[in-house]
Amino acid sequence: RPMPCICGCCGPKIKRWQGCGACWAIVYCVACLAAWLGHHSLIFPSWAVEAQDSQGFTFDFDSEYGRGRKGVVQKQPFNDILTTDETPVVFFGGNGMELYATQDLADIMLLSLGGLGGLPQSYASYSTSYPGYPPNSGWPSRSSITQDGVALFDLALANMTNPAYPGLQRVIVGGWSLGCAAALQVASQRPELVAGVLLLSPWSTLAEETGAFVGGLGSVLLWPVSWAMGLDPWDSLAAVASLPADVPVAILSPQDDTMIPHSQHRAVFEASNAHRRVLIPVPDAGHRSWGAMATALKTPGMEDPSGSTAWQWAKDVCERLPRCGAL
Repeated sequence: RPMPCICGCCGPKIKRWQGCGACWAIVYCVACLAAWLGHHSLIFPSWAVEAQDSQGFTFDFDSEYGRGRKGVVQKQPFNDILTTDETPVVFFGGNGMELYATQDLADIMLLSLGGLGGLPQSYASYSTSYPGYPPNSGWPSRSSITQDGVALFDLALANMTNPAYPGLQRVIVGGWSLGCAAALQVASQRPELVAGVLLLSPWSTLAEETGAFVGGLGSVLLWPVSWAMGLDPWDSLAAVASLPADVPVAILSPQDDTMIPHSQHRAVFEASNAHRRVLIPVPDAGHRSWGAMATALKTPGMEDPSGSTAWQWAKDVCERLPRCGAL
């Protein structure tokens, strides 16, 4: 029967079912918007990240997303000259990291890489803050992060200027947690220029990771609005599968990772078509056990179930770097 319009936007009188339907539609749209915003704030908690300090050399660079982005490069040995002949590495941090915290993590891992499989001891490691993270402005998303990451990749490549190492220059790409997804998106944009990929606790897809984070009951409760949380997909399986088979891929998989379960690490490994792919299990290690992951990377004989080792991965990466052949 007719009833007063609840929302006041449908005229003075409407049928009850029409009023209920309109109100439920409004509630559903608001719930979807709230779910999307809440999900985005959890994936990119830029509001909770404070700028740190580093010994690295800070510089400006431009991307298609924004001008005046801040980046940092740390060299071993250290100097404040942007152009370099050290092996270039672009590393992406987790969702709670800005550029200096990312750089500190990159240093931990690169100290284990030096000399592994013939890789050079010296490197130039590039990092940046995601858009919206201090000191960079903007809105973090797959598109904006990829655009900034590609610009940083191109800058690292352009700064590899030493003519003593002829041939096609390439960059090592790596990341941790969310940074793995970013690294794979960037690598998929520059596949022929990637020397190798190093991933620490990667997720398979953002949808899969969201389900693992909220649990079974949470997934059921959020199912009606789950599509809204998947509007900005981060599909690491598709990204790693798109890389050429001659790009070596190494994955460090903490076995006690409760944030991104090791089943997702294995899914990324299995999706890779690389001739040299290695999945290194890290026992008694959690999501943030960076020291244990660094130790596993350089431990002789540490191998994945297929028999490949990090040393073999590093050797294949080295063969894709002109500098290794010049040493």
